Amino acid sequence: MQKNIPHDTTAQPAESRIKMSAFLFLCVMLPSSFMPEETAVTWLFINSIIVLVLLVLQYSHWQKYKNDTVKYYSLQVYILLMGIVFFAVVPLFILLSGTIFFWLMVLSTTISSWQRMH
Repeated sequence: MQKNIPHDTTAQPAESRIKMSAFLFLCVMLPSSFMPEETAVTWLFINSIIVLVLLVLQYSHWQKYKNDTVKYYSLQVYILLMGIVFFAVVPLFILLSGTIFFWLMVLSTTISSWQRMH
């Protein structure tokens, strides 16, 4: 026997997904900003701007594709994954900057990105 549970229908699913994305970005961005402790404030500011850009991008996609939910959700997942990957890789780039490993990572990333585009 199921109970009738009233649910709030005031927020559209896409709007709640934008809020979920903002929460996930913050959960990933904060530890990423504090990885090298000596540059925490600088990277917190930079990462906060990047989160705002990602959320504005996601909101603009929602405005454009809110009637085509399959396309919107695909773009939303793509933006979410790229943001999480960015915040996961930034501490590695910061820790390895100034070493040969940094330039090897930049070179391999550039080559692999170039190969995917062509």
